[in-house]
Amino acid sequence: MAAMTVSTSETIPWEDVKLAQNDSNTGLLNGLNTPPQTFAEKGEKMDTEDISGNGIGSEGVNSPQIHSVVTVGSVNEARTSQSPVPGDTIRSGYSRKYANRHGPGYGNNVNAQRAVFDGKRMRKAIQRRTVDFNCSIGKYQQDRIWIRDQRSMKLLRPKADFIIDLLPPSAYLHNPVNAVATKYVHTSTNKNRYPVNVVRWTPEGRRLITGLSSGEFTLWNGLTFNFETILQAHESAVRAMKWSHNDNWMVTADHKGIIKYWQSNMNNLKMIEGHKEAIRDLSFAPTDTKFATCSDDRTIKIWDFNEGIEENVLSGHGLDVKAVDWHPYKSLLASGSRDSLIKFWDPKSGKNVATLHGHKNNILGLQWNKNGNWLGTASRDQLVKVYDIRTMKDLQTFRGHNKEVCSITWHPFHEKLLTTGGSDGCLMNWIVGQDELVESIEYAHDQNIWSLDWHPIGHILVSGSNDHSTRFWTRTRPGDTSQEKFQVNRPKMDENMSKESAIDDELKMPGVQLFSRYSSVDGSGDNLDVINDEIIRSIRSEERLINDQYLADPMDTSFMSTELPLPHSQDKDYLFNIKQQQLNSLIK
Repeated sequence: MAAMTVSTSETIPWEDVKLAQNDSNTGLLNGLNTPPQTFAEKGEKMDTEDISGNGIGSEGVNSPQIHSVVTVGSVNEARTSQSPVPGDTIRSGYSRKYANRHGPGYGNNVNAQRAVFDGKRMRKAIQRRTVDFNCSIGKYQQDRIWIRDQRSMKLLRPKADFIIDLLPPSAYLHNPVNAVATKYVHTSTNKNRYPVNVVRWTPEGRRLITGLSSGEFTLWNGLTFNFETILQAHESAVRAMKWSHNDNWMVTADHKGIIKYWQSNMNNLKMIEGHKEAIRDLSFAPTDTKFATCSDDRTIKIWDFNEGIEENVLSGHGLDVKAVDWHPYKSLLASGSRDSLIKFWDPKSGKNVATLHGHKNNILGLQWNKNGNWLGTASRDQLVKVYDIRTMKDLQTFRGHNKEVCSITWHPFHEKLLTTGGSDGCLMNWIVGQDELVESIEYAHDQNIWSLDWHPIGHILVSGSNDHSTRFWTRTRPGDTSQEKFQVNRPKMDENMSKESAIDDELKMPGVQLFSRYSSVDGSGDNLDVINDEIIRSIRSEERLINDQYLADPMDTSFMSTELPLPHSQDKDYLFNIKQQQLNSLIK
């Protein structure tokens, strides 16, 4: 009887194979598709992994795997499934699984192999957590003509039924708390585990690129967060990665001082020997004709992008320069170094125009705000500072990290929202103008958070860490509770906390407008905090029926003695006093 055997002599065309990928429409990027390969050529690159393992066909541990590439050999009467010929290679967990099984349902091994390796079947799709922003953006495009200000916006109630009313962060400019990303979504990790030094979204937000200490780029799907492809970009660790303002080019730098140009399809077109030591950061000029790099050789270099030649060298720091950023629209550079100094430079003349001495230890990161007036800095002294260049003084100092602050980033739409990552794996969110911490995730990672980046739409935050993982965070949605992994404000049930107190803790959720129509006029959200912390927590257990009625429909004032007016002042106690009087009159 003829048997199906594993052979490398005869092959099936590569285009006849359906790759077992979750999203067949995206696949590899344009320009990255490999030429047609035979099964024998592809089979030489495969590994013998069990079905539960991770084949080389995919580097992500959570992504669909191509476990084997098998060819259908010629008919050989001498070969049977029970007596394999030495030298044949079974490159599949499926083959090993069914190799020695007999009886009903299996027939013989020939039928089992034919059922699996007929060349037409795809692996069963894996259900993934997806953060789809298309619906909210489409709804916002339709409704925005009717929205004059925040009081015209539809109320977000704390129920899952109202998720469809959640709009993109750009719709809530009056309240930056709505953009705080504290909800854990997904962890992406390569099969070959290396520290993630830098993370960057592509300009259109469809993919995420991570730079590893092995010199590799890994591309992850921006919608389902699964693995797409990996390529060897540098020979040493990737240290810096930045897109040009026109979204056409990406420049990267590594630990050996090499600079490379990349097109949007990941084609490498140019390589420059930039510095003699590791390059730590780089930044584009507003016109994209120049870019700056900083290095451990204590210098900052200005480069002509088109020619790829060095134009100027800025010297003045006493130790390694760890961060550099070009002003959003001016000819001004800011740099931070291990000498704890922040310096401002004229890139044309190469002169140091100003120096700030606010920090007491290494500067590990800095970034200009999009308004062009604020500069955020992160230091090893556990402080986060915001400087105003109009006064050349620190506008605000944030204290909360227990170890050095490794990374910093501004939100793309909310200019007051600042996010930082520490060496203890803690993520913290700050709002300029508020001294207290807005929200934090204490154990976002196990080790240093080296890089942070917001999605271009502003609804997803991604973090890359020394613990070899890349994690995605998004806004909490209406109806979400605090009983989730990594979630903040998790109620601690102990002997000293009653069940009612734990429920009250769950009511205060970041990013959900329980009383969005009654938010303060300046958008600071102060009145929201007053209502959550004072009114809800002040109602006794016997008054919970009234409280539940109010939470179910805050706009329904039929059970009140008088109608609750909208606030017209900045007084934080305005709503609290009126609401408390009405509730007291009802109880009495």
